Amino acid sequence: MPTQRVEIDAEGFHIVILPERGGSLARVGWRHPDGEWRELFERAEEAAIEDLSGSLSKLSSFVMIPFVNRIDGARFMYDGGERQLPLNRPEQSCAIHGLSRNAAWAVTQWEPQRIMLEHEQMASDTPYCYRAEQEVTVVGGRAHFYLTVENRGSSAMPFGVGHHPWLPRTPHSQLQFYAEATFLSDERTFPVEAAPVEGGPTDFTLPRVLEGMRGLDRHFARWDGLAVVRQPDEGYILEFVCDQGFRNVHIFVPEDRSSFCVEPVTHVTDVVNRRAFAPFGDMARLEPGETLMTRMSLNPVVTG
Repeated sequence: MPTQRVEIDAEGFHIVILPERGGSLARVGWRHPDGEWRELFERAEEAAIEDLSGSLSKLSSFVMIPFVNRIDGARFMYDGGERQLPLNRPEQSCAIHGLSRNAAWAVTQWEPQRIMLEHEQMASDTPYCYRAEQEVTVVGGRAHFYLTVENRGSSAMPFGVGHHPWLPRTPHSQLQFYAEATFLSDERTFPVEAAPVEGGPTDFTLPRVLEGMRGLDRHFARWDGLAVVRQPDEGYILEFVCDQGFRNVHIFVPEDRSSFCVEPVTHVTDVVNRRAFAPFGDMARLEPGETLMTRMSLNPVVTG
């Protein structure tokens, strides 16, 4: 059977969500005032949508819950006990991108401008027990993406969430945002040292053309929550506007793909093991029944 799809087609947006593929996005299209569609995120091909065992990185975006990016060794100590996660990237000896992206989500509400999805993590092979919720809504010319996670375990645990969108990159695509700190990293992209951003080679305070930055895979902290993607070839600017939950952002510009990632996240990579970096973005300690909530909004703006 074809992969299940739920869609929003409202206020000039066409958003396609794949509940069976971790609630991932297959399209975020926006109709430009010239009448033509622009792909705000890289649009997934049909083969990638239908390949249930394929990489989620071939889709438009996926969510990261209950942690973002990598956890070294797929284990960490918490409240005096070792917690073991599935080692889903053995070649780098780590757990990566959380647990919910590989699960099927249930659609709990589907309205013309609003979709709600839910995932319950109850598996016995992880230390996490939680309920996650995604809400996607279009209102006021913006698309809003809410993530909520509730600790349903019997003890406190560290939680974090994030988005991993893929955006189309042309030779003229630019990125601009303000953050105070970034991180030097090892060959596995784990952070090893914090460094100031200002004046450095990865200072995006002014717009930077991404074409010359292939291979960049860098985490930024103390972000102000606004990132501006300029697409002059397509006649628009895309603003990422995030709430206080997202004060870290990860930027990835692959060598071999005409796309890039702007990933709003809640915490520093592997901060649960690298406690010296906690002041730059820690995971949230959730007691049983407590929740973590975030919002990411997309605001496309026409340019001349």
